[in-house]
Amino acid sequence: MRAGAFRRGAAVVGLVVLGGVLTGGAAIGLILLLRGISLLAFGSAAEPDLTGASAGGDPLSWARRLVPPVAGGLIAGLAWWALRRHGPAPTVNALVRAAGDARHPAGRPRVWLRTVADAATQILVVATGGSIGREAAPRLAAAGLVSDLTARAPLSSDLRRVLIGAAAGAGLAAVYNVPITGVLFTTTIVLAGAPARDGETRERPGAARRLLRRAVGSGWSWRAVLCAAPMSAIASVLAWTVIGSGPRLPLPPLDPSWTDVAFALGGGVVAGLAGHGFAAVSGRARRSAIGPGVRLVLGVAAVGLVVGLASFWLPVGGNGLALLEPALRDAETLPVLLAYIVAKPLLTSAYLRSGAVGGVLMPALSTGAAVGAAAALLTGQPSAAAFGVIGAAACLAASERAWIFAAAITWEMTRAPWHLGLCLVAAAVVGRLVAAAMDALAPRAAAD
Repeated sequence: MRAGAFRRGAAVVGLVVLGGVLTGGAAIGLILLLRGISLLAFGSAAEPDLTGASAGGDPLSWARRLVPPVAGGLIAGLAWWALRRHGPAPTVNALVRAAGDARHPAGRPRVWLRTVADAATQILVVATGGSIGREAAPRLAAAGLVSDLTARAPLSSDLRRVLIGAAAGAGLAAVYNVPITGVLFTTTIVLAGAPARDGETRERPGAARRLLRRAVGSGWSWRAVLCAAPMSAIASVLAWTVIGSGPRLPLPPLDPSWTDVAFALGGGVVAGLAGHGFAAVSGRARRSAIGPGVRLVLGVAAVGLVVGLASFWLPVGGNGLALLEPALRDAETLPVLLAYIVAKPLLTSAYLRSGAVGGVLMPALSTGAAVGAAAALLTGQPSAAAFGVIGAAACLAASERAWIFAAAITWEMTRAPWHLGLCLVAAAVVGRLVAAAMDALAPRAAAD
């Protein structure tokens, strides 16, 4: 009996290690794919944004602004049409639910080819300037690879579900170098069982005695943590070979300030409302997304054309880094920030409505950063960096309905100093409370 238990334990450890390696490899492949397509489309392997920064700082020509997002949309639309002829688009949540089903067949057709192909198509849209996040691609590819890896293993359905969820979190960890966040993403969002689609959560208020469990996620268990932590760490370390080991959004030196605390509490409400609005608009777009067919192909291309035209005035191309980085360096003007707060959620939702698939984490983060940076300019702050990251945490907490996850990813991406880290937690809690209040008011409004 002990020998059998040891063999099962060793098999799980091996699957966790191999899952981390596969996830890291998938993340590296997708990052290199994004850079290659961006180099072809814009002349630079930097993160695409349609503003000219990707081409060394010189303004892009009108052709470089318009042709890549339209051409990328046409090719991606055709690819999604072909993929969906064989069934609905694969999602992380669908893979997790299928793994938890006792009927999960060990000999079913492999899904990793479809998930990797779908992930590559998502990268194509982002690399050609599409206004949507790229973090959903490595999550999906990793979940598909580990789903097939565990399909024939003698595992319980619950453990298989945990391993697939851990792989999704590790995919997020690898592309942004956020291993702690990868674990929290697994427990607070993927394994929580609430979301029906990527990026959406349907967390319901619970009793006070369940407060701690809700804080760390209803998917929390020691088994989940022990699987997710090493998998995220392995994938992140492997991805250092292409993205480095430093923070994705380094901040300038910041001193403690009571104004940061005040904005975390007061500005967190405004950024939380922005996050709630983002989630409402993007969720509605997903639910009414166009199915496979000619309309999907033309729809994704048409939204690409709109994004290209908008990029002449606003940094709306790409996943949001085109606004995040300059906003945290005080390099954006107030009119641009205010317009971005409205434009980014609408354009990201337009992609989702057209039938495209992609992430909403970075678009939500950038929208919140725009709220914070605009508040800093309006109140005469010496730097917009602190208010920007505080607004990002509150907005993401509201849009994802996960405050500890939002605080963690904002801190890990910036490596903010301890005093600002406390403000991030406070802002995330405020943003989550705002979203909960708005969710509570929505049924009343419908009833009235």
